[in-house]
Amino acid sequence: MIKFFSDIKAINPLALFLFLFCARVFFLFGYINQSGWQPEHHNYTEYVFSLLNQNQYISFILSTSIIFLSALLLNNMLIQHEVLFKRNFLGAYFYCLIASIFPEYYILSSAIFINLLTIISMQLLFNLYKVPYPYDNIFLIGILSGVGVLFSTSYIVIFFFMLVGIMFFRAIKAKEIIALILGFLLPIFMAFSLNYLINNSTAPEYLKFPVYSTKDFKLQILYSPLSIILLIAIPASIRIINNYWRNTIKTRRIFLLIYLYCVLTFLLTFTGNENPIQESLLSAIPFSIILAHYYTVDNKLKWIRKGMHILLLLSVLAFQYKFLWER
Repeated sequence: MIKFFSDIKAINPLALFLFLFCARVFFLFGYINQSGWQPEHHNYTEYVFSLLNQNQYISFILSTSIIFLSALLLNNMLIQHEVLFKRNFLGAYFYCLIASIFPEYYILSSAIFINLLTIISMQLLFNLYKVPYPYDNIFLIGILSGVGVLFSTSYIVIFFFMLVGIMFFRAIKAKEIIALILGFLLPIFMAFSLNYLINNSTAPEYLKFPVYSTKDFKLQILYSPLSIILLIAIPASIRIINNYWRNTIKTRRIFLLIYLYCVLTFLLTFTGNENPIQESLLSAIPFSIILAHYYTVDNKLKWIRKGMHILLLLSVLAFQYKFLWER
């Protein structure tokens, strides 16, 4: 798989979709009846998700389609901004692989949509480098961050991440901050206005000030393919550090932001308002980029990299059959 996706071919999108389908289809036979949740009172997003997730085939088609689209957008971002030193499809491949670990990734959830919004926002963010008139992009970044908050108020930290990202790429001005804030407030204002017209209350009941209470997620990391991903991420990060000064200034800043976002996703996973397993999907973006960089080579892969990839691939497939001995 690494060799196949190590360059750009016309058949890559089709091959990626077939791989994603095969990697996720086993969930149809296992966890679907155990992975749903009951929507909270007046929680409109959860209510819509619960309706769509009632049918396992609709849930499978929608979640898989969004994951596939996100993978393509992520890979396009890596190519356009030359994040990897070689054009390939590894970013999309690893995103699809990581997004197929837990059965909770298979159903529709806030994290799937937040990942899609974040990838689009990152594309706009990276486009700000040396752009003379950035206001449209900054305003759109603000809008996407505001939409994310409507899923859960804990995602407000992504807005501050985008603010830091803008500071990474520009000597930020007051007009740009105002454009970001106005874009951020626009979807929230529209949602509050609509809620007032329907329910005669200003804010939806489920949108409360985020309480970052600690959640225990250690066992799920240790006894899942996430542990192998973390293991591979260590030598991958060492390689990124060793090659850091060989990159362009723009690429260095991108990698700094990727690791900052990695820390942010761990914060949300362990302290966010949502299901911690579902929110761990947020880490698929930074981890897929880190692993794609590690497996982007000019020559043949060494046996240790091949071995770790095979171990990861087998663990993901084996983890999907876990329902056979847990009944």
